[in-house]
Amino acid sequence: MNYNHGTGHGIGHYLSVHEGPSFISMGYSSSDIPLTDGMVFSDEPGFYLPQKFGIRLETDIIVKNYTLPINYVNSSTQFLRFEMLTFVPFERNLIICEMLTTAQKDWLNWYHTQVKDKLESTGRLKENELRYLRDKTQAITC
Repeated sequence: MNYNHGTGHGIGHYLSVHEGPSFISMGYSSSDIPLTDGMVFSDEPGFYLPQKFGIRLETDIIVKNYTLPINYVNSSTQFLRFEMLTFVPFERNLIICEMLTTAQKDWLNWYHTQVKDKLESTGRLKENELRYLRDKTQAITC
C-alpha cells in the first residue's frame, strides 16, 4: 500500500526528533545527503485512512556497507544494507494473518525469531518475561 508520509528519518545526529542528515521518503531535495555506512534511521512504514484510522510500525536501523557474496561482473560497486537495532515483537492481535502474503509471513516469522533469539541470549529476562516473549514470537500460521 502507498502511504502519504516518509518512511524514516535520521536519529542521533543532533539528538533531536525527525532529524537528518538524510531521510527515507518518496520526495527528494537537493539538500539530501546520500546514505553512508553508520547512519542510524527510524524505519516507520504505515498506512492512514483519512478520518478513519492509522497505523505505523517503527523500528530503528543502521546503514551498513555490504559486499555481494558473489561478484558476478567483477564490479567494484559497494552496496549498502540496513541492519536492525531494535528488537520488539509485533502485536499479534493486530495482525490479520489471512491478508499476509507467504513472503510477508516468512519475513514476520524470521523477524520474530530474531527478536526471540536476541532477547533470550541476554540472560536478563525473568521466567515470566521469557514466557511472554516466547508467546509473542510464535510462528504465524494460517
